[in-house]
Amino acid sequence: MSRIQMPTREEVLQLAGVRSDVCVSVYMETSPARMFSEECRSELGRLLGEAYCSIEANGLSVHRLEALRDELDAVTGEEDFCRYQSNSLVILATPDMVRVYRLPTHLSTQLEVSDRFYLQPLLRALTFPHTAYVLALSDNGTRLIELCPDAAPERMIFPDLPRDPMSALGLRRGAGAGGSRSGDPPHPGTCSKERKRSLAVYCRLVDEALKPLVRQSDSPVVLAAAEPLASIFRSVATVCMTEGTIKIEQEMQARAGRTDYAGNSGVAGQFSLAENFGQTGMAGWWEGADGVDSLTDHDLARLAEPVLDRHYAQLLEGVKERFERHAGQNRVSTDIAAVARAATYGMVSLALVDFGQAMPGLIDEDGEVLFTNEPGAYGVLDEIVRRALESGAKVLSVRPEDMIGNSGVAAVLRYPLEPVVAASRRVQ
Repeated sequence: MSRIQMPTREEVLQLAGVRSDVCVSVYMETSPARMFSEECRSELGRLLGEAYCSIEANGLSVHRLEALRDELDAVTGEEDFCRYQSNSLVILATPDMVRVYRLPTHLSTQLEVSDRFYLQPLLRALTFPHTAYVLALSDNGTRLIELCPDAAPERMIFPDLPRDPMSALGLRRGAGAGGSRSGDPPHPGTCSKERKRSLAVYCRLVDEALKPLVRQSDSPVVLAAAEPLASIFRSVATVCMTEGTIKIEQEMQARAGRTDYAGNSGVAGQFSLAENFGQTGMAGWWEGADGVDSLTDHDLARLAEPVLDRHYAQLLEGVKERFERHAGQNRVSTDIAAVARAATYGMVSLALVDFGQAMPGLIDEDGEVLFTNEPGAYGVLDEIVRRALESGAKVLSVRPEDMIGNSGVAAVLRYPLEPVVAASRRVQ
């Protein structure tokens, strides 16, 4: 069984500001398979034992070390702690607090002991969504399905999400989704005007119920719906969209047992992308005229894959176009020292980061970078991202081949950056 616990942006910013006499950061590769739970517990015990030895060697007081042990034992000592995992386990602890996250991404095992948390792998998980949602709408029901890497699709439950257009009309009149109604409305299919009216009410209530999810998550949402429901939902959705199309004739004909895909089946699909990659909202649509009800959650997850691939490709393409557009305005930089200075003063609007690059060092309160491996050094990219996020910047973790430049960081600035001295000096 897979259990996923992702940090929010606010949690990561709070963790990035933590300073203590000792901060333990544990990253472990785990498995959702229960058979590996004992192996997980053994590896966790080894890592924590190594951390305790390192802390003792650095002279932390016995009182504070015992407080750290107590905090960790209270969390990791639970019987089911290692039984339900995802692909990676993250434990961040001080003598005063413990935070635990289970991530769908595959992270290598690492242990760091410092005066602050090592957040680079966690920032990577935060700054590029590894989950997505499928919203399936029909006359007969509403489904919201969460998609995670290496895990089965999971149907989510929202108390305010109307279960179908009929219950939406009941909710509108003041009755609950499962309550009684005086004078049930006609079925949405009885006449065209009544159908469109009930679907519009239904779509508005669905849109309203999903706002908290969309507001707190950068994860894309794929809409699966037949016409006219898909068009009605688009007309009331609270985010801007652009249009694009894909064909799904083969899928629907295959489900009907047909092999002659060249014929005109009248079945088509439509795909749309959010207009602004910086906004959260509906990432795309897959519309099947043969009815969403016949598709299982696994079917919808499979059909969402090409939609999401196109969404991410379009997102990165939009980022690169934005860099090109601002390059001639002195609002783009790939110099680490300049980006660090800009992030310090809240000038970064968008940043691309290659978290695969390790850059130990220090950044002072004015944004000056010192590359060093001396005690107390931390990840320079981590600190740049933290400062950028604090000022509301959009940060994307990308692969090396998708980076702009080879410095490990690239930024679009809110306003032109005056020529600055690349005030970084390297200590051997």
